[in-house]
Amino acid sequence: MGPFDQSLSDKSPIRVVKDRFGNYHILDGNHRVMAAREQELGFIDVELYTEQEWKDFSGLDLNRGDGTRNPLVE
Repeated sequence: MGPFDQSLSDKSPIRVVKDRFGNYHILDGNHRVMAAREQELGFIDVELYTEQEWKDFSGLDLNRGDGTRNPLVE
């Protein structure tokens, strides 16, 4: 199997927010992370936001429980 190319799926980035406690929340693209994991890829590109950057981008505060932490992002 070749490298995972998320742009071939739906051309949308994987968006992850790191909260002030150090937890990561996948807010867009969880299915693409799962597909990469199925291909046994250890690394993929994501757009990483702080809570403030997420608010500036989306206009929304990061609320507890937003997004998913599955699969684990480190």
